[in-house]
Amino acid sequence: MFIILGIAILSALAYTVFSTFFQSKIIILKKDGFVNLNVDIAGTDKEKIEGLSNRKYIPENYGMLFIFDKEDYPEMWMRNTLISLDMIFISSNFRIVDIKHAYPCKKDPCEIYKPGMRSKYVLEVNGNLTIKKDINIGDRINIYLT
Repeated sequence: MFIILGIAILSALAYTVFSTFFQSKIIILKKDGFVNLNVDIAGTDKEKIEGLSNRKYIPENYGMLFIFDKEDYPEMWMRNTLISLDMIFISSNFRIVDIKHAYPCKKDPCEIYKPGMRSKYVLEVNGNLTIKKDINIGDRINIYLT
């Protein structure tokens, strides 16, 4: 009886986590192809503050898209982030304008990652994914909100 109840609870938790885990899609259009990503959206202040913190793992083709009200120089940090990330800064016309390789913050004050050009979106993905998939400044982004 307890085993069945445990399985039911775990199934409900897995459904809750994974039902929002892949809520939107992004396609990065490169010179020689494309990269498909499933993303969570960080639109609220709370979601932006939490970001990908406290996660020990994210799937390779997964990311989190931060959406800002206006194009500016968003400042990102890695407080309580356990894994290395690539931060892809995206302009309001959906072009990659900067890429930063970010590492977990070991002590305060945490390093601040900021683009060299104005950005409206920041896409966080696994560390070095931009190198592995040859994602570069100037590549175009298509966002499919679901």
